[in-house]
Amino acid sequence: MDDRDDVELMIGRLGLAMLAAGYAVTDVTAELRRVANSAGRAEMSIGALPNAILVDDPAVQRARVADMAAGTEYRFDQCQRVGIVAGRAAVGELTPSAVIAELDAVAAMPPRYPAWLVVVGFGAIAAGVSAVFRTTWGALAVDLGVGLVVGVLMVVLGRFPRLTGLLPVALGFASAALVFGASQLLGLPPVPLFAVFAPIVVLVPGATITNAVIELAAGDVVSGGGRLVAGLVTWVMLLLGVMLGGAAVGVTGAELAESLVGPLPLWSALVGLVVMAVGITWTGSASAKLGFVVAVVLLLTFGIVAAVSTLVGYQIASGIAAAIMLVATRLTERRHSELPAIVTFRPAFWLLVPGSLGLASLAQVTTSGAGVTEAFLVPVIGTIVAITLGVQVGAVASEALLRARRDSNPQPAG
Repeated sequence: MDDRDDVELMIGRLGLAMLAAGYAVTDVTAELRRVANSAGRAEMSIGALPNAILVDDPAVQRARVADMAAGTEYRFDQCQRVGIVAGRAAVGELTPSAVIAELDAVAAMPPRYPAWLVVVGFGAIAAGVSAVFRTTWGALAVDLGVGLVVGVLMVVLGRFPRLTGLLPVALGFASAALVFGASQLLGLPPVPLFAVFAPIVVLVPGATITNAVIELAAGDVVSGGGRLVAGLVTWVMLLLGVMLGGAAVGVTGAELAESLVGPLPLWSALVGLVVMAVGITWTGSASAKLGFVVAVVLLLTFGIVAAVSTLVGYQIASGIAAAIMLVATRLTERRHSELPAIVTFRPAFWLLVPGSLGLASLAQVTTSGAGVTEAFLVPVIGTIVAITLGVQVGAVASEALLRARRDSNPQPAG
């Protein structure tokens, strides 16, 4: 294989690794073009789809397509390594063969933590989210237990890629049936609906929606539209699972929609954020440094929403928080490639919760007499639109800042 083949292979392999790490196709294309320029192949045409990289190389008069199986997804530790490799390749620090060798090592990375600690991590996320949404002490304890069960199912079912599409329905059903069933057996007060969503918040398509918005804003309509539809389908499947799980244990529509949040004190939310960050670290096989950054991102996002919502309401506050945190995480990624924004921003999106808010409000609409405008259009569509605009503003602002920084510090030609 000659050097020209090496560059083509490097571009294809690196692009697939970035897609598996969760980068938007807009960002993948831009980064791969930087890599090609550093390799002295500025004439190369590069395109990206959610599961494929297209390379047209005039130097060899050949076009190639590199693709991967749908649903391929890297853990947080692998995402870190991919970000480092991409950053070094973009400035010419790695040869094509070295990039390929690094990517082989990334694909072969074993999980940082044992399976039992990953399961505990899912329980910690469920308990943390339950505290953040201020459910009840009883519901929080139930969520911890149900989160452990969901963790076991995630670890076991995750080994069978063909079952991935069934996870939203299956885990939504399991969460609702177990939370409501355990509450009935223990004689607990009515369980807030958010307590049902806490164990399955990891399935909320935050990264998918974020990337969809970034891609649509950049004109990548095919990829962005496809991701947006996929995210909406996931929401519907989660809702269907929750509805079926509640019905299986005899929970009526009125009971399901009785309340959204509970009476936990505000300070419990701050503790919950830290617990959530620890759980994310364990489930994502993240390093301690990345786990610390995730905790900071969660606390900052919560603080921005809490402070701004008193002035402009939750919907607009969510959009402002999305814009600020996306800019902050993307600028951090540029300075520290081991802290990719696709990883650090994802938990912030879970807090902004268009997914969980949408599930709760949809459940109210479909199981009670709540009006569509009052229970769905205003809180859900308003929040989604606000966050969409916030992500668009954040994406444009961060790209402008990054471009200005690159222009002020140009890299020498390969």
